[in-house]
Amino acid sequence: MPEKRDRCFVLWADRFDEAAAALFVTEFRKAGLKTNLVQVTGQHTTGANGLALVPDMAIDDARALASRAACVVVPCDTAAVRQTSSDPRVAAFLSEALASGVELIIGERAIELAPWNGSLAQATVRSYSAEQSVQRFARRIAHRLAKDQSRSRRRKLQVSLNRL
Repeated sequence: MPEKRDRCFVLWADRFDEAAAALFVTEFRKAGLKTNLVQVTGQHTTGANGLALVPDMAIDDARALASRAACVVVPCDTAAVRQTSSDPRVAAFLSEALASGVELIIGERAIELAPWNGSLAQATVRSYSAEQSVQRFARRIAHRLAKDQSRSRRRKLQVSLNRL
């Protein structure tokens, strides 16, 4: 039986966009989605504007849950995304998480420079820009994912009831 895809991961590393990271985590959790802020590098990470966020888990812990990913957010710009290329743990996490129809959300200017661009064949890639409302964008995605997960749970319940 395939594992359910019920987790959202927001990656966090030096010079990532702390405002976007906080908005995605907040909107996803408000929608009832299991969401983790994942520490990609180092122990004391500071965002692009000097704000430090406290991650829920390290990349190694996230790798153990990668097959359950419904969504992965990489809140960064062109300069910050390059630092992920030197860490094989990030590539391994993304390779497994993005394996089958998962949604990847990344800053518009960073998508073409993503060193793991080859892993994106099966993923649905959505990008956001500084010009749009990231909060509204995050809220729309959160509600859609929550609705999809709710439908999936209802279907599984119906199948179970039909077997009785």
